[in-house]
Amino acid sequence: MAQDTNEIYELGPFRISVGERVLRREDRIVPLTPKCFDTLLVLARHGGSVVEKQMLMREVWPDSFVEESNLSQNVFVLRKTLGETPEGAQYIQTIPKRGYRLVVPAAQAVPAVSPPQGAASLPASPPAGKRSISLSIAAAIALAWR
Repeated sequence: MAQDTNEIYELGPFRISVGERVLRREDRIVPLTPKCFDTLLVLARHGGSVVEKQMLMREVWPDSFVEESNLSQNVFVLRKTLGETPEGAQYIQTIPKRGYRLVVPAAQAVPAVSPPQGAASLPASPPAGKRSISLSIAAAIALAWR
């Protein structure tokens, strides 16, 4: 599966970190097999919409032919791992003859980005008006060096 390393999804008390390929609950890693993680990620990316079984199977096993029982087993493991919502429902709902969906839509979170080493000592960007003057001066200096 192609992955954006900065993607993070929040699902109740869980956080799905795509780049790290881990599921966390309250900062503790919840162990998942790679295919279970992929199954959960496909469901999370569809944010509460029904995901057809065939689509899930194509996404999770793109280069293999597998039986639907493999998908059913992944969903079983995920249900057991995630437990129940605070309201007592399972996180993954079966839509008969169609597929699955998350009962609590996963929300894409903005990852916290820490500044690079030494970035704290850098001055803040100038206001937009001063920035354009600075760019003009830089361009004039560059032309003078030619």
